[in-house]
Parts: sequence; structure tokens; C-alpha cells
Amino acid sequence: MRRSGLLLFLLALLVLVAARPAAGLAGCPAGCSACAGGNCTRCEAGLFLLTAKSPHACLAACPADYPSKLRSGSVDTCIVEMIPGCEYLRDTGSDFHCEACFPGAGLRDVFTCVPCEPGCSRCAGPGECTACAPGHFLAAGQCAACPAGCSQCQADRCTECPPGEVLSEGACAAACPGGSFARAGVCEACQPGCAACTVDACTACAPGRLLHAGACVEACPGGFFPLAGACGPCDSSCAACLSEGECTACAAGRLALGKACVEACPAGTFAQAGACVACHGSCATCASGHACLACGPGLRFRHPTPGEASLCTATCPPGQAAGPARCVLCPRGCTDCTADGLDCVACAEGLHLAEDGAARRRCLPDCPAGSFADRGLICTACHPSCAACRGPDACDACRPGGWVFAEPDPAAGPGLCTDRCAPGWLAVPEPAGRGRCRPCAPECDLCEGAADRCTRCAAGAGPATDAGLPGPCAACAAGCASCSAEGRCLACREGLWLTGTGACVGACPAGWFADPAPGAGECLPCAPECAACHGPRADQCHSCAPGLDHIGSSCVWPCPAGAFRPADNPAAACQPCHVSCAVCNGPTDSHCWDCAGAELVQQGGRCVQLCAGGFTPEAGRCRACHFTCATCDGTRAGECLDCRPGLVSVFGPAGPDTDHLGRPRPRRRRRCDAQCPTGWALDRAAGQAVCMPCPEGCLLCGGGGGGGGACEQCQRGWLLVPASGQCAGACPAGMAPVGAACVPCHGDCSACFGPGAGHCISCAAEAGQRLLLGGVCLPVGAGCPEGLYADRATGACQPCPSDCRACSQADQCTGCRPGVPLYQGRCLAAACPAGTFADMAPHPGDMPGDEPAARCAACHASCARCGGPLPGDCLRCPADRLLAPDGRCVEECPPGTGAGPGRAACIPCPAGCTDCQAPSPGPEPADLRCTRCLPGLHLTMAGGCAPLCPPGEFAPRPGADPAAPAPALAPAPGQVPPSDPGPGQRCAPCAAACQTCAHQAAQCTGCRHPAEWLLLLGDRGARCLAGASCPGRDFVPGATPEGDRLCIPCAEAGCADCSRDPAAGPVSCTRAPAGSSSPPSCPAAVGCRRCREGLLLLAPAGQPARCLDACPEGHFPGATDCRPCARGCIRCDGPDDGHCLEQAADPNGRHGARRRALAIGLGVGLPMLLLLVLLLATGMAFCRRRRRRGPLAKKDMLDENATVLNTIVEISLPGRALVSLEADLAPTDQSLGKGKQATVYAARPVGAGLRDRLACPDLVAVKLFHDNRSPGTGGKSLFHSEVALLWMLRGCEHVVQMYAYSESPPAIVLELFQTPLDRLLQATEVDLPPGQRLGLMRDIAAGLGAMHAQGVAHCDVKAANVLARRLPDGRWYPALCDLGGAKNTSDLRASALVSEAANVDLLSIAYASPERLESIFRRQQMPPVQYLPADIYALAVTSWSILTRLPPSAVNKGLPLAKLAREIVAGYRPPVDRLREGHFGPGVEAPLAALLQDAWAGEASDRPTAAGFHDRTVAIILAQGAPPVPQ
Repeated sequence: MRRSGLLLFLLALLVLVAARPAAGLAGCPAGCSACAGGNCTRCEAGLFLLTAKSPHACLAACPADYPSKLRSGSVDTCIVEMIPGCEYLRDTGSDFHCEACFPGAGLRDVFTCVPCEPGCSRCAGPGECTACAPGHFLAAGQCAACPAGCSQCQADRCTECPPGEVLSEGACAAACPGGSFARAGVCEACQPGCAACTVDACTACAPGRLLHAGACVEACPGGFFPLAGACGPCDSSCAACLSEGECTACAAGRLALGKACVEACPAGTFAQAGACVACHGSCATCASGHACLACGPGLRFRHPTPGEASLCTATCPPGQAAGPARCVLCPRGCTDCTADGLDCVACAEGLHLAEDGAARRRCLPDCPAGSFADRGLICTACHPSCAACRGPDACDACRPGGWVFAEPDPAAGPGLCTDRCAPGWLAVPEPAGRGRCRPCAPECDLCEGAADRCTRCAAGAGPATDAGLPGPCAACAAGCASCSAEGRCLACREGLWLTGTGACVGACPAGWFADPAPGAGECLPCAPECAACHGPRADQCHSCAPGLDHIGSSCVWPCPAGAFRPADNPAAACQPCHVSCAVCNGPTDSHCWDCAGAELVQQGGRCVQLCAGGFTPEAGRCRACHFTCATCDGTRAGECLDCRPGLVSVFGPAGPDTDHLGRPRPRRRRRCDAQCPTGWALDRAAGQAVCMPCPEGCLLCGGGGGGGGACEQCQRGWLLVPASGQCAGACPAGMAPVGAACVPCHGDCSACFGPGAGHCISCAAEAGQRLLLGGVCLPVGAGCPEGLYADRATGACQPCPSDCRACSQADQCTGCRPGVPLYQGRCLAAACPAGTFADMAPHPGDMPGDEPAARCAACHASCARCGGPLPGDCLRCPADRLLAPDGRCVEECPPGTGAGPGRAACIPCPAGCTDCQAPSPGPEPADLRCTRCLPGLHLTMAGGCAPLCPPGEFAPRPGADPAAPAPALAPAPGQVPPSDPGPGQRCAPCAAACQTCAHQAAQCTGCRHPAEWLLLLGDRGARCLAGASCPGRDFVPGATPEGDRLCIPCAEAGCADCSRDPAAGPVSCTRAPAGSSSPPSCPAAVGCRRCREGLLLLAPAGQPARCLDACPEGHFPGATDCRPCARGCIRCDGPDDGHCLEQAADPNGRHGARRRALAIGLGVGLPMLLLLVLLLATGMAFCRRRRRRGPLAKKDMLDENATVLNTIVEISLPGRALVSLEADLAPTDQSLGKGKQATVYAARPVGAGLRDRLACPDLVAVKLFHDNRSPGTGGKSLFHSEVALLWMLRGCEHVVQMYAYSESPPAIVLELFQTPLDRLLQATEVDLPPGQRLGLMRDIAAGLGAMHAQGVAHCDVKAANVLARRLPDGRWYPALCDLGGAKNTSDLRASALVSEAANVDLLSIAYASPERLESIFRRQQMPPVQYLPADIYALAVTSWSILTRLPPSAVNKGLPLAKLAREIVAGYRPPVDRLREGHFGPGVEAPLAALLQDAWAGEASDRPTAAGFHDRTVAIILAQGAPPVPQ
């Protein structure tokens, strides 16, 4: 009834307005933009129309009895509170819907306002605060109380404190902490170095700083020293000091003596550079540190020139001998010499000891010609084959007379020379003795005179001319092993056969057969009966000669013996043979085949007594000799008796003793060849050319005498003994190998390496033993020179030990070098026993004129070892003393020196040190390391003092732990715990990843590896990370000109995405100046695209974007950002004029324009009044019908085909994305998968225009639903729901993107991916390092967080519902898919989407949370908001699968699904100890296990949000050292 009355009232009002003349507009009350009869009908912007009271007026705020505002067009009318708590209503024509609630309440649906949570000043619904009350802050849609004591705060940091308290580091306190002071209620840091201060002066200093004149300084100024944390004055004699009695610099006119400053230096010292320095210990008196005026007892001046000032010594330096008062010089080049200084005993480096022309031993730069420097650099004769050498077997040049280097390759280095090269090589002399053995021509086996003058041809070659050898050789015909000068083969290569014509063939010709004898290699003639055969007999035929019959393998005559049948008449009768024939083939005596008499042989068809020359009798016939034979006793090549001219004979094994008649054979068989084989010699005695064997080991020898003559050249490895002409494996005694022959030793030698007198290895025994020195046998009775001894075992002079001047054997010295004492056959190396020194002064018992003998005298009582008797002669001190630089033993090292190890000596410290010491081991001064630095210097890790710490090190803040990790927030300047590191500051090492760092090891300012990124973390410092890009979208890449890569955090606090266009390149940054502890400076990353969960993005044009917990005036909250209200509106809940909740005050001058516009509108609208009345009447009738039906139920608002509410833009079905599946998309042959609900395949959009409209790539995925989602079923609603949700979530990263959809058939066009995640995890051939798996886990959490931020629960999160594709850099990009079972946690959105959504709860048991399973057991539907924590449970199980690469089924004990569900409700979870199989390391496994256990907690309220899960994963990647994977 109330609504009907209101409608009638409004109708009457409209009629009244229409009836009023336009002239009445000028008299409207204030605030009206239109009126009638003194009543306002329309208000100016920002005012509300009150019609319940007369006159109707426009008010700035509705009265308390009419608090609500009814929106109708652009008019907001004050009405009674029709819906409790609702401030703004709208008439939909069928009912009133609430659009906005009063502050402190939120809209649950269009009919209900519910109170906001405590602390909320405005909310969008339960648990969705949009603004907070004082003392609270907005986070993730909730208003949380500020920390205790805050008046106002931002997150967990106070921004304003109550009266009487101060703000310090985001907290309120009664007073400022140490190191700070209060100014205007805010704590400010004292000036650097102050531990406590007032506004203008320090009152106490931090450790490492000193209080001086109201300031904290790093070092006291001149004339002051550190004293109890302040600067105290030095003594008046000091210009600078370490304490009151410890000067470090003297005042003018004073000299430093130890720690004091004196007016004059005492005795035994001299003045130098403002200090008193002790004389050298060798001086009795001195003028400087390097010039004695008088020597101490028993010492002599070191310098040999009389009158030349120098230090004194008991031992003369090398190259000098000890004189009475001075050292005297040895001959030039000597390091030691005889007592008279005339003969050298040892030479300087690079010089050689040899006798000169005056028989004096001198040190020469080079050994004389024909000698080399042997052991001890004594010159020794070269090998006799050398003209010059560098060692006993290393010639530099060969002796003249045809000697050449035996080694043909110069790269092989020096070697010996020879006068005869190895077989196949030719000696080729060259100037300066540089000749070498060169190879013979390839056709020569041996050669002489020239490379092609062969003395023996190589295999496969023969003499090139009839003149024979020596001479050139030429290659034989193919297959020949040797050949004659006319080119006929004499022997064949293996596998070929030598024919009777001198050719080598693969098979013997007809009438010949292959000799079966091993190694024969020649063709033999068949029996005359055979035309072809396999042997020499007539019964070994394959075919027969003409006229013979082939029977079996034999050829026989058709007539009996003594008869024949004419060949031209085979049918004729047999006729008798000639009487001389036993078998014939014709009637005459020239047709004989076999002879009748045994003493006859058949040759050429006749019977004769002897065969002609070149033939031999065989089986009653004369057979031709081998073509190499002049005469023979067989047909083989080795059965010659004489050779053809031009060939030589080589005797073979003995043949038969008799011929075919039994007569004795007078001569031995031989083989005929073109040359003698290796190791044979040609003997032309008795006019024959016969090859005879040479002696054993001989390669070439002379012929004659019926055998090989004297050897001329031995085979390789043999030596020629010229006296016997034989070859031997080693030379006989008294001879030595020189070249290829043995030569006799010199008469002085019993063994030698050459024929000369200087080539002895041992000496010949004579009347007395002779000694060998440098290859020369000394005369009988002569001894070894000084410095050498006679080795009786070898009979040679050997060098004495290096510390001996003379010796009787290797370990028995008989004399020492000057100044070195001899002790029990040993020279003491210039060191007497402990507590003594070598005293060279004359002492009783010395003979006049003799050189004083060294003796060991007692050191001064303060020395453990010494070089003289004085206190300053100490060389080593007792265990409780240290050796000072002036040679004295002291209890403590003087200032500026430190104790070196080993010698326990005081060594000058490096520059800048006040104290130092040497590390162990390392006694050298360079190894000293500072332990304390001068004020103002830093002690480096290398033990030096420097103004700044070097790269890789940092100076910790005073009192800080250098190894501590970087704090979450930097401490206030000057606020440090007390400590006393001493003067200077110690540098500490940076973390391994840092090239440079500041204040703490992990606060990098530069990265060690060029490929790493410096992650700038603001007040948390910086750290280095590996990876292809920055770790998230809340960082922007930057770079310096020097190549540093940086990740710059978003400038806006709370920004989750401030990424730039990759085409813009990195931000340009600048390195800090050298020595600065700051990281590179970069411009702030001011842009922001997305805020963190709980914050809203405000991005006004031309201004930096900000992240706020509530939208400012003139904006309303969208899903993730603040959106502008309509123009002139300062408070709204939507973008249009109809969503405005409060208008801005209209400035003067706008009323006239509005009135004119209203007048025109009314003038045009009056003719429409009748139509308006008709419509209102129809509406009233509809209201009466509704009243009869009763209240409108919520489910009756929309039917199955209801239109989607356009006011809910973000989840309405997108019309521009509707396509025709058949007309607009062309399928490819790529099928992507098929399931119970849908089939997925790849397709291409048809036409560039469609691609532009859909903003899609050339290749997409099409998800075609099966019949279960056809219209008229619940599946259709699910299809529409999935389309709308995907469209709403477009642009969200890690959620699959939708481009279009089709109604019939139902299908969705989606982003194309390579594989589902579960298949990727099971593909063991795909490498997924730990860093990539952590990245997948992080990115899926980011995608789920984006869905939850829009109020959407996925409801079936698992690896099978995640798609993945590989990016160009090798990383995998995941995206959530299959939103068919997803749920809106907003009831309003659900009712707006479909009229009645199907009651479907899709889940997978292994991923289902306990509360979801319990709701199934109870057969109850969970409230939608509870699906969000259920998603977190499924995300945890999915993450476990990603980290272990195992499906849950691998560990769920094979339980049936019902049993598994009850186990999950009872507390069963996948085992976290399986994370070890992911190889993350203990530092990563523990936080991962804690995250999973929190996320699958049994209580939903104990689980983190999706954003919290994402942030903890990022923290594990960053803080725990796991390899970061960029998002």
C-alpha cells in the first residue's frame, strides 16, 4: 500500500509540474533546479528533494525521520527507512532494491543491510570492509586494530601517537631510545657517531667514536689521545701519542727514543729522521746505519777498498777472501778462491771453471771449443763425433770429414753424429757441421752418393737400366715384388702368380697350374697331354691336348702303344708309329710323343739323347727352363743352374743329387734375381755373378773368396769392428762406439767415450793409481784440485759438498770457506753451535803469516745465536726475547714492528699499523699482518690498514655483529649496543654472493657474478639473486652503464605489480662513488598496475598511482582499484549518475543553464504526458497483482531465460565475444585431449578482423562441451557460469585466458598451452630443477589469489586442472583452468548470473579439505565463502605433488575413495618427509614443510590466504637461498 501511495503521489507531482507555465521557473526556492507552485521538483547537484513536507524543498542532508534516499532518474528523494540500514534505494519497477547502506553497515543482498565488522566505518558486505574507524587499518578486506598505543597507523606501523608519547620507528613510546632525540613528537637520530645527544651536541659516543668538544670523532686531533671514550692531551714533549707516556711523534727539537722524546741521542746510537737509531752490531762506533767508524773485536771491514767506509763482518761476502783488516777480492768471476787469491775454487752463476793459458784456474763465460760444462760447471771434452756440444751426448755441430747428425729430424733436439746413416738413409754434409741423414729415393732400399743412386732396389722396384746397380731403380709393373731391367717380373706380391713370360697374374693361364709349394708363387707347365690341369702329371688334367681322350682326370691315346690314328680321320684304323717312338701322333720320327729307348728324351717330337740349351729332361721329355735360367735342372724359378745375362744367382737349398738318368748332378741349384737380397754380397769370382751371405749382423759386405767378405756397414743396432770386419752388438773392451763403428780408446783410458786423451771414462792401470778429472787422466801421483776429492770407487775427482772448501771424501770436509768454522769434518755453514759465533781473530797457537782459523767464541749473554760478541750482534734470541731490527734481544717489539714467526724477530709493520704480527707459516716481512691500525684507518681481511674497506669487505656499524643477517628494518642512526673494538675499525667479509656490501655481510651493494641481479630492498638493504629476470612484478629491472643489473622495488608501498613494458628497457641507474657504502642509485619505480591483496589502486591521469586501504572522495571501490564517480559526484557506488550518493556543491552561475535546459525538456515532454499516465496506470495494476500473490520471493526474481543484469558488468556474458564455432574457427589436426565433459582441440580464427576483435593469437584452443551441457539442463547454467567467470578473470595472470565462446554448440575459445601440469610432473625426461618447481608453486598461488580477490573459488584445484607452457628462457608458465565447478562467494553475483544454478559440488577426494568431505557425509551444501580456504587445502596438496613430482595416489596407501575420505577427515596428509626427494636442502625443506602443514590444517580458519601462501613461497625463494625463478 505504501508503494502504491507513493506512485500516485509522484504521478500527481508530474501532472502538476507539467501544468505549471514555464514562467514560474524564475521563482524557485534556493537549491531547486526546477519547481512548481513554490515546491521544488528537482534539486541542484549534491542536494536531496524532501516531498513529505510542504513546501517541497532541496536539502543538503535528509532529516532523521526521512533518512533514506530514493533514486529515480537523476532525482534523489528523502524517504522513510524502507529497508533497515539502507541509505540509497532504487525503484526497479517491481520492487525497491538497496544500493548502499548507511556507514557502519554493508550490503549483503539488494534487500538486506547487515552491520559491518567491528572497526569498519564502511563495508561492502560481511567481512568486506572498505574504510575503517579511527584506531584501525584496512588489510585484506578487514579492519584490524592498530598496535597498542597508536592513534593512527598504516598496517603494523604507527603514524600518530597519543599526547605525551613520541613516534619512534613506527611505534609509540614514552621517550626516544638511545641515539635519538625528540623533535615535534617524532624521534630523530643523533648525528652519526653519537650514542646520546641533545638537539645540538653529543653527550656520549658510540663505540669506535671519541667525544671531543661536543662532537664524536673517529680519531683524536693532533696532541690528543683516546682516554676513557674521550680525547686527552699528550705530554708536552709529544706532537702525537698513544697514551700519556707513549709518544708516536715528537715536538719540534726533540728526537724519538723508544716511546719517549729526548733532546740528544745517547752513545751507541745516531740521529736519523728525527729518531735515535742504534748502530749496527758490527760497529764499535758509527756515523750512520750502514757505515762503521771502527769495527768490533775480531771483525774486519766488509768493503775491500782501503779507506772505504762499510759495515764490519767476521765472514767475508762471496767473491772475497778474509784479510787482516779488510776482505780482499778473488779473481774476477770467482765466488770463492784459494787463500792466496790466485786460483778460483767456485764460480759465480753462469761461469765455468777451466784452466787458462797460464795453468791458472779461472771462471770463464764459456768452455773452450770442443768441451762443455759438466757437473759443478767444470769444462769436459765433447763426444768425439762432435765439433761442438752442450753435453756428453748432445752435439751442436758435427766433426768434419763426412759426419752428420744421426737424427734426421731437427725438432728432436741435439744428439750425436755419425759417419754412416741407417739403412735407407744417406749422409748429406752441410756447412758448419749441420749435415743430417736424409732419406734415399722411394725406389731405393739402399743408396750411396745421391738419393737416387741405389745400391739395392726397394720392394716393387728393379734396376732402371741394363747397367744394373749401383744406379737408378724404377718401379716394377703392378703386382711385381721385383723385376729385371727390361721390366719382366722376377717375383710377385703375395696372392699373385708369376707366369713363364714374367708377368704377375691372379690366376695361371691355360696349360699352366699354380705351384702348390708354400711361398712358391709361380705358374708351372702342365703335362703335354693336358690342355688345362691342376698338377704336373697326365692324370691331373682338366682338358686334353688334341687327339687324346679325356677319361676321368687322365688324357689317353685312342690307339695302343706304338700306334696312332690320323687326326684328320678319327674313324680310320690305328697305324704303326716310327720305330724310335713308343707313343706318337704321326708316322715319322718327328711325331714321337714318348721315346722307345730309356736313354732318349723327346724334344720337339723327336727322340734325342740330350736336351738342347735352356731345357731340362723331365719324365722322358725336354721341358723349358724358367725364363730367368740359362741352364736348369727343373722348371721352377729356384731350379736354375746358371742365370741369364744381367741377373745374379742366389743359392737355394740343395737339389736332387742325380738327374733323370741317375747321373750325379755336378752343380747346386740357385735362383736368379736382378739384385742380391739384404745381407748378401755379389761375388764375381770365376766370371759368375753369385750372391753370397754376409757375416752375421752385416748389411753390406765385400764379395770374393767363395763367401761374404769383410763387412762394410752393419745392420741397425749393430756396430762395425773395423779390425775384424765383423759386426758386434757392443764394442769390445778398450773400444768405444763412435758413429756406426767401434774406435780404440786412448792409451791413458781403460774405458772411454772416444779416441782422444780427454775422452776417458776410467783410467788405465799403471804403476800408480791415476785420477780422472773432466775426461782426462791426471799424471801418476797427481791429486785432485782444491774443492774436489778422489772418489776411490770410480777413480775420478768429484766435487766437494757446497759448504766445503776442501774435502777427503764426500762427507768429510778438510777445509772450509773463509769465515766458516770446521767442526768434526763438517763446515758449520757460517753458524757455530748455539751461544757461539765464528771468531776469525788470531788466537794463541796460530803460526805467523798463516790465515787465522775460525773458532767458535761465546755470544753476548742476551743472544741465543750471534755473529759477534756484542749485544747488537744477536742473530737469534732466547725463547722469552724478540730480535729487534738493531740486532738486540728485547722483551717487546718497539712501536711500528711486529713479531715474525720462526726467527721470533721484530719486523717493521706495514704502513698504517700500530701493531702487527706474522701469520703462521711465513716469516718474511711481506707476510706481516696488521692487528691494530692508526685512528681513522680500517683493518682489512688481508691484514692491512686502509682508509676504506676494499671490495668484498665492509665496515660493520659499531657494535653490530658482522655475520648477522640483514635486519628487517635498519636501526636508527647512533642506536648501537656498547662495545670497544679499539682504534680503527675491522673489516668483515661480505657474503659469498656480494662483490661489495655495506654495514652487514648480506647487504650487498654489488654482485660478484655479472649475471646476478642486485635486489634493492629499501631499508632492508639489498641482496644478490641469480635468474633471467627480477623475481616478481613488484620489482622493475634497472642497469648501470658498467653492466650492473638491479631490481628496483615498487615506489608505492603495497604495490604488487609496477612492471614496465619490456620494450622500454631497464631503468638507468648510477653506481655510487668509489669508496661509498651505498648501492647504485636508481629512479623510483613510481608506476603501479596492481596492489597487494586488501589494497585498492588509485591511478589518476598524469599522477603516480597509489595503493590505498580506502578510496578517496570522488571514487568508489572496484574489484582491485578505485574508479571515478560521475562528474560532480563526491561519493558514489558506481560510475554512472545513478550511482552517485553525494553531489558536490554546484558553483554559482550554473542554475540558469540548468533551468533553461529543464524548461526545454518540459516543453518537449508535455505532449508525452498522456502516454506517461497510461504507463503509470499499468504499473499500479501490476503492483496490485503482486500484492495479491504475496511478497516476491528471491528465487522468483529471474526465470531460466532471464536477462543478465547489466549493472553487474564484471560477470555478465560478453556479447562481443560470441562467435560461430563453424564459421569463425577452423580446426587444425592437433587434438589436445578428451574427457568426460568436453573435447579440446586446436583451431585458427578465420580472418584478421576476427583476431583483432577477439584480441587473440593465430592459434587457440577450443573446449567443445558434450551433450550433458546442452540447453535445458543444469549443465547449460554451468557453461554460462564458466564463460562469465573466465570473462571476469580475463587479464589475471596464471588463470587461463578466454577469447570467445559459442552458444550452439556450447564451446569456449581459450589460450593454448602445451601440457597439463600432472603430465609434466610425471615426465621424468623433463628436467625440473628445484628453483623451477618453487616457481610453479608460487605462480599457481598467484593465480588462485587473483581468483579469490574477485570473490571466486575454484573448487577443484589439482595438477590436472593446471595447464603449462614452456617460455623461451626455459621456464614453465602455469595457469589454472577448468572453472566449470567454480563458485562465486557473492550471492548477488550468483543470482545475477543464472536464475537457479545447478547444485553441483565438483571435487577430487585426494585434494578435498576435511570440511568439504564432512559436508558430503552430511549431504549438506557448504556456504560459498567456505570454499576459499578449501581451495588453500587443495593448493597445499598440489604443491606437495609439484615439489616431490609424485601424485597423491603414490602415498595414499591404495585406500578406496570412501576410506581415503574418512582418513583425510581423521587427519591423514601426504608425508612431508618426501620433500627430501626434491633435493631442496635442509635450509629450504623446513620452511616448505611448515607452509604445507599450515595450508592443509584441519581448521579452515588456521590456513593462510592465497596471497599469504604466495608471499611465504616468495620468502622461501629469497631468504632461504633457493635459486629464484622470475615470475
